[in-house]
Amino acid sequence: MFPLVPRTTNVAALMGARTDPDALAWQMAVVGAGGTVSAPRLAIFSTMCAGIKSDLGITALNQALDHLSIYAGEDPTNGPIQAQYDFVAQRAHTLHSSPTFTANKGYTGDGTAAYIDTGYNPASGTSYKQNDAHYGVYVQTGTTQNTGFPCYAGNQSGSSGSNLDRNGSNFAWNIQNSNSKTFAFSSQVGLWVPERTGSLAASLYYDGAATSSADTTDASITVPNRNFYVLACNDAGGADLFNSGTVAAFVAGAHLGATGQANLYARIHAALNAISPANFP
Repeated sequence: MFPLVPRTTNVAALMGARTDPDALAWQMAVVGAGGTVSAPRLAIFSTMCAGIKSDLGITALNQALDHLSIYAGEDPTNGPIQAQYDFVAQRAHTLHSSPTFTANKGYTGDGTAAYIDTGYNPASGTSYKQNDAHYGVYVQTGTTQNTGFPCYAGNQSGSSGSNLDRNGSNFAWNIQNSNSKTFAFSSQVGLWVPERTGSLAASLYYDGAATSSADTTDASITVPNRNFYVLACNDAGGADLFNSGTVAAFVAGAHLGATGQANLYARIHAALNAISPANFP
């Protein structure tokens, strides 16, 4: 016979003894909003959060990241609530024009009006800086749009700021600067991360590896004071460049370097693969 847990026992503290604190804080935000998280799903995210911190040598996600959202919630009822909160600050996003949620996959845009306002303003962040920054999106299914620069994530005014778009057979990207660089993709699927390490130093990572696309000529600008949008661009406060693809994660924070980006991809992909090997092989 197993002993009963006294009513006065702090259950959250007991869970915290074996669950990563950032994952536990995320779970409590989900529960507070009326959702639930299964034990297996919490274990996946606990492993992810603890692994990221171990790799980076930090004790809390907010020491290197400002935002980390996983949109691949576990069922139609609780999944959208799970996807709503990020793991760093338990920041809630806002959906506009109803992007489609698919359990264990993510959110899909419609290419005309649907997008996610992440609620994350990098100008108010602690890790993301003008010359020390990254942001990225995990694409689960690429958009079929090949004209009009459909945006996976963006925060800009005109052509200045940070944007990750499809441009025909290329990704067009920038991070706190005025002119986009391009990279020819063989597949849109995976984790795409622009990273800035200096005023004249920015590069594009794909699935944790540096691509051949870099920017060493276009000087950085002040971090735009507006929220990042996903599946569209926040262009000076208005949404445009709507994207019809499916996204599974959004992340932003300080620059991590080659090893850090490789490890970040490995941890996010391992979590997504544990959620659904079929959707994230």
